[in-house]
Amino acid sequence: MPKCTEELMQEQFKKWSQMVLFGHFSSPVPWAHVMSTALRVFANWCQSQEIAMMECLTVNIHLLLTAFYKQPPKTQNIVRGQSIPSDHYAIESQIRLHGLDTAESMICLKPKE
Repeated sequence: MPKCTEELMQEQFKKWSQMVLFGHFSSPVPWAHVMSTALRVFANWCQSQEIAMMECLTVNIHLLLTAFYKQPPKTQNIVRGQSIPSDHYAIESQIRLHGLDTAESMICLKPKE
């Protein structure tokens, strides 16, 4: 592992703890644009159309639910609180993937006033 890796990762962990989702757009190195930087680096070894990168927030939710959401008939609910719209859509699509009704299988919670 390169010597600077731990320091760079600690900076990103600190940014995540302070900015959470806003680190994707409002920071010196916005996470939302990291892929374009990585594509330029990988372009030294292959063509850009040969590259696919994943692991954004919504992809992570899909991967997690694909691996762990197994719906026994009586316990098929996903409970979620307020989140960004793409999280909601990811959960809805996973419920539909299993042939279930989102109105019955997703319980949406709101914080106390």
